[in-house]
Amino acid sequence: MHEIEALSWQQERYRAILSQHIDRLYNALEELQRTTLLCMSLDTASDKQIDEWLQQEGFAVDENGFFQSKPLLSSFRQGTAPKEAFSISWGKQLKSDPTVRRHIHTHRNIGNHLKHIHDRLGNVGWIYYQDAANTSLQYPFIDQCTAIPFDFDWTTYHTYLSVCPQNNPKRLIRWTTPTVDYAGEGIILSVSIPVWQGDSFIGLWSIDLPIRYIYQDFASAKPFPQQKQFIVNKQGMLLLHEKLDAEIDKTEGTVFLHPLSDLGKQWQDLNLAELIVKQAGVLQITNSAGTNWVYSYSHVPGVDWILFSGLPKVAVEEAATQRLQEAFRQISDGDFSHRIEAMPTSTLSTLVDEFNNMTTRLDVAEKHRQEMERQLLQSQKMEAVGRLAGGVAHDYNNMLSVIIGYSEMVLEKTPADNPLYHYIKKIESAANRSKELTRQLLAFARCQTIAPKILNINEAVQSMLKMVNPLIGEDIKLAWCPGEEIWQIKIDPTQIDQILANLCVNAKDAMNGMGKIIIATANTKFDDHFCSQHQGFFPGEFVRLSLSDDGEGMEASILDHLFEPFFSTKDSGKGTGLGLATVYGIVKQNNGFINVNSDLGIGTTFEIYLPRANGQPVETLAKSTVETSRGNNETVLLVEDEAAILNLTKRMLRQLGYHVIATDSPMEAISIVESHAEPIDLLLTDVIMPELNGRDLAKRLQQNNPALNVLFMSGYPSSVIINRGVLDNDVFLLQKPFSKSELATKIREALATSIPLS
Repeated sequence: MHEIEALSWQQERYRAILSQHIDRLYNALEELQRTTLLCMSLDTASDKQIDEWLQQEGFAVDENGFFQSKPLLSSFRQGTAPKEAFSISWGKQLKSDPTVRRHIHTHRNIGNHLKHIHDRLGNVGWIYYQDAANTSLQYPFIDQCTAIPFDFDWTTYHTYLSVCPQNNPKRLIRWTTPTVDYAGEGIILSVSIPVWQGDSFIGLWSIDLPIRYIYQDFASAKPFPQQKQFIVNKQGMLLLHEKLDAEIDKTEGTVFLHPLSDLGKQWQDLNLAELIVKQAGVLQITNSAGTNWVYSYSHVPGVDWILFSGLPKVAVEEAATQRLQEAFRQISDGDFSHRIEAMPTSTLSTLVDEFNNMTTRLDVAEKHRQEMERQLLQSQKMEAVGRLAGGVAHDYNNMLSVIIGYSEMVLEKTPADNPLYHYIKKIESAANRSKELTRQLLAFARCQTIAPKILNINEAVQSMLKMVNPLIGEDIKLAWCPGEEIWQIKIDPTQIDQILANLCVNAKDAMNGMGKIIIATANTKFDDHFCSQHQGFFPGEFVRLSLSDDGEGMEASILDHLFEPFFSTKDSGKGTGLGLATVYGIVKQNNGFINVNSDLGIGTTFEIYLPRANGQPVETLAKSTVETSRGNNETVLLVEDEAAILNLTKRMLRQLGYHVIATDSPMEAISIVESHAEPIDLLLTDVIMPELNGRDLAKRLQQNNPALNVLFMSGYPSSVIINRGVLDNDVFLLQKPFSKSELATKIREALATSIPLS
């Protein structure tokens, strides 16, 4: 990485940090906007009730003309005010304005929320609300009597002017020019959002951001001693520059803001609007002293600021001269880690012949680089979508648990001839379809909670074949070719079922209902040399599971998007586009990889490679259809911090014939066990909870009762649980959402076997 690249890298890192902080500011402002509108919609107090509340809270006009809470102001001056206290005030001439009083009453309980936002944002200054009626609300609490004149007109304040209707007809979030903070100790930037209720402008929320804070990371990570850097806004003013000795002229009370032209004529002629459009680049500039500099620049989206980082041109050229010869020799030998950009200097003339000799090799290398870059971008895109899918799926799991559970219980008590029965049945059906979509999303995101086992893949596929035939239909032939002396793998057996089901359905659709599918397994080894010649392969010992069809095949453009969720070539309504995304996620979650070969008019082969594992395999049994027995009044200790799921599961257990002790607290569960005279047969606990996670709770309870049976349940993404969704081997796990029958089955399994946790 040469000097300019290092500048750009440091700049891009800071730009990303700054952009992230700006996004948090915007999210906080939008949250405050919604909070005000919600508070206003819920505030139904009469004017009389509001007046009584103001009197009760001690609001009065003080000697300076401020109408505010005297008890709170007094406690602030004594240092005893609560941490969530915020300032509320307005001018005495508005004491009788009912709109003002209602705005204050509307926000009376917002202190904790403001403190939470302030703590979440970090090093911001004040968060405050103001409106056209001269109402002021501010957090953290300040003594506004000494900070602001009592007759101050908020409609002349810079934040109000930035978002008032006449200056902001599109109702956008707006930044203001730098100003001095209330204490006169530094420069702040204010960002504001208007609050509109329909066609009525209510007021605004603002957040102050100290300039020193947004500059600190940029200034503390300079890779070169000679480096100069600064930030310029779109008006051409130097917001931050290391040559400024102070931000405030305390004798004059003015802000030190210098125009960009102070740095030299070439800076004065710079087209900032053009740089903003280009986003990033490199400039060669002569400063006011006549020294040539090379600057990297980057635009910060959303705020129209430009970051500049530069070095003297002579320093850049001297450093390049020292390494050019060696770097070019390495490149000609095939080492492309030293990519050097040409520079207008005579030093390069001695290297022209050597450069020409390696042109052909560079051309081949560049094509290879472009292909690798394409694969990297594809991988990053899949990773980002996966994280989003996993987060959404978890929240849906909790909601679906309640919908499915209560629907099932209502159906049990509703006769089939009751008109409501069919409506509830449709609710249950829709929830179960949503459950399947959620399961597929979690599989793609590699957040599926799993219990992997050492198994023989031939046995796992064999047990699944009887379920495959109904999926593909009678007109498609299925050939099963198991490999001999196949190695063991470690995977959740249900994931083999998911892989085969999705691949078979995909193959059936590709063959239009007629053709042949071949499923095969084999042992495979790849060394480093083979993987270097075959993109996407990894060295090691793997078990290959392949599925081939003689369908239509796919074009290269389709292969590029094959595993993306919701990508489908089928007609609308004939598929979710999650089948192959599910397969992709399962394979990645189990540290494998997948290769696809497809030819138009010939067919497609999916090759899945799963790492070889050591250990004793478990027996893979065909799926049982035997009805699960009910409980025999065994005692179940239920621990779940989600109230809705706690109540639902408690009802289910009682209907299944169990004696239930339920609590939403792990610590309370420990106390219950210690004081409970009768033995407890089973602990049914959520995995992730406040105070203590489910696994640690089970271990503590088993210390005094080693035979205590344990059944875990969870709807969280696996990355939050244990090592990407993997609980210890052989534990019993119930995945949310679950039906009553699934709960009954898992409980009987868990009661039949006692497994101490290590």
